Amino acid sequence: FGYDCGTRIAPARGSRSPHMRRALPTILHGVSVVAVCTLCFATRARVPFPSLPARMGGSFVIVVGATLVLWAVSHIRAAVLGLSEPRRASLLTSGPYRLMRHPIYAGFALVLLGLAVATRSAAGLAAVVALLIPSEIYRAREEEKALRRRFGSEWQAYSRRTGFFLPLSSGGGRA
Repeated sequence: FGYDCGTRIAPARGSRSPHMRRALPTILHGVSVVAVCTLCFATRARVPFPSLPARMGGSFVIVVGATLVLWAVSHIRAAVLGLSEPRRASLLTSGPYRLMRHPIYAGFALVLLGLAVATRSAAGLAAVVALLIPSEIYRAREEEKALRRRFGSEWQAYSRRTGFFLPLSSGGGRA
């Protein structure tokens, strides 16, 4: 997804610009990623769990998440960078996108969850739940609004058969 370089409309006095409204989900997501990483290493509060199993389990989750991100990026390619306006001419429904609508966000969540587990960071785990996941849901919902506008009934059918962040075991794809 990327920024649509269409005509700009002057914002009403006291309101956010259209560009800022489109950028806000990206900004919040970036801030939450930085917060999780910082809290994992900068705080001393550790979950009382043995270090070696935590490192091994967290590392496994990081690898699974990174693999999901790379798989999704290999399918979406250049459209991965940017804000929340669709850059592709067609709806992507192959690769991990045949299973879930937001595999990159799911992968990032797994990577950062794995980091918090591997470092046994109580604050990192809390930040994943309280900051990262809500910011990803917010950004994904903003993207879905744009996709719904662009692809209409094709998007509606796709969203009914795929999961939001997780694959569906059977029908219905509502988040």
